[in-house]
Amino acid sequence: MNKPDLQNTTEFWVAVSGQTLALILHGIFLALFYIHGIQPLYYFNYFSVTLFAVVLCVTLRMRRLAAGAMVAMTLEILLHQFLGVYLLGWGYGFQYFLIAVCAFLGLVGSRRLATQMILAGICFGTLVAAYWVHLRVPPSYGMPEGLRTFLYIFNLASTFVIIATVAMIFSHSERQYKERLAEESHTDPLTRLSNRRWAMECLKNECARARRYGREFVVAIADLDDFKQINDRFGHQAGDDALVAIANTLRRELRTQDVIVRWGGEEFLFILPETSLENGSMVLDRMRKIVAALDIESGRHRLRVSMTFGVAGAGAADEIDALVKAADEALYEGKRQGKNRVVSAR
Repeated sequence: MNKPDLQNTTEFWVAVSGQTLALILHGIFLALFYIHGIQPLYYFNYFSVTLFAVVLCVTLRMRRLAAGAMVAMTLEILLHQFLGVYLLGWGYGFQYFLIAVCAFLGLVGSRRLATQMILAGICFGTLVAAYWVHLRVPPSYGMPEGLRTFLYIFNLASTFVIIATVAMIFSHSERQYKERLAEESHTDPLTRLSNRRWAMECLKNECARARRYGREFVVAIADLDDFKQINDRFGHQAGDDALVAIANTLRRELRTQDVIVRWGGEEFLFILPETSLENGSMVLDRMRKIVAALDIESGRHRLRVSMTFGVAGAGAADEIDALVKAADEALYEGKRQGKNRVVSAR
């Protein structure tokens, strides 16, 4: 998943969470205003419940927040909070929702900073306007003091829940994106194997362990034989299919601690920890036979391929460049000997 995909997913879940919370809150307000006979707010919340139910269904169906739904939600929340302050006064806490909607719109409203700043300005302007009206227009309705205190705390807590939910989803999304970015930075996009950069990190770690504990390990480079002929004869898609099939097969056959990476083009590099050169050559020869027996499907074609392996054993005194060079020279020696074989470095 790339960054835009992840951002769309985050926006979707923030939208669904916000719409669900808004639907629940407006349902509670609907009941309270009905019981206490505050008809303007009762009818407005009746409309609000219907609106958020429709918007939530549309969002779930489309798997994204539509621009029209966002505009409708924004207008409803701004009008609802302004109307609440105008009819009931400042002491019920409806103005706090303007802070929550500002955080909500900042995340899902737009990816442009200018638009986000404009939306934040509109929310702040509505808050100032509501306070100005509160100072000059006496409330038209009232509620018992106990219920007024309850609504104030309830609205404040609801604002906190909305902001906290948006923040938690955003934080989770950022962590997920960073993990995905780290994974993509060392993953080959075609075969989904680790790439050359990751291989160098693994080689550094294995060399360090070998120096510290005196343990052996094996490095091998394998190359698909006559790969260019596959591309020339069947097309590059067939070549890609062959690489993916071989990568998946080799990954399944190796041990959990073994490392296989796409070294470049049709080359693969293997790191077999705590393995002697003799045992490593035997393991890789088994891999060679498995690859040679593969029947790879690519469209209407069925492909048979083979691989040549160059193997080098490493000890405490070996360096990365020397190991890779030894394995590479053994690979080319295998090519000169007739391909489809495992050759150990001298």
